[in-house]
Amino acid sequence: MHNLMLGDLLPGIPYAVDEKVGQRFGLQVLDRFRNPYIEHRWLAITMQYTMKMQMRNVPTLLHYYKRFNTAPHYVALGFAAYLLFMRGTRQDGKTWYGRANGTEYPINDDQAGYFAELWSRNLSASDLTNIVLQNQTLWGHDLSQLPGFAKRVSDNLQQMLETGVAATVAKHLNKKATLVK
Repeated sequence: MHNLMLGDLLPGIPYAVDEKVGQRFGLQVLDRFRNPYIEHRWLAITMQYTMKMQMRNVPTLLHYYKRFNTAPHYVALGFAAYLLFMRGTRQDGKTWYGRANGTEYPINDDQAGYFAELWSRNLSASDLTNIVLQNQTLWGHDLSQLPGFAKRVSDNLQQMLETGVAATVAKHLNKKATLVK
């Protein structure tokens, strides 16, 4: 989260932010997540995840590309994790459920059915990623047109499917992201 917040999101904020102010804010957010007395309900944070991605992350992603003309390393990793999280495996009434580490979780997102249908097609990670990134209804933009982003997301997704999320994240933490200016 530290690398994502300070390495990818801070430089991608689509308006002028003093770097020291942004870093201080980012570190304060990280401190809140580290506070053992605050119970973070991760599933509550994912409620309407697609809408949050569109409203918060897409503008940052687009601005990052304007500044650096490259795929932000940790945003691509996070986008791959989002795609995997949205893999609905079962529906009960109006609620879709995913499965991670043998445990079922609810996907509280208006787009859960869309993603469950895509995952049910048994598409390659690359094809699924491209379909989702091209969906301008979801994002307001064709994100597949961002140079290198689709490949980086699909490679991360494929690795998560093959080795698991924890192993994929661990590999990225040991690998220095390169920033092309």
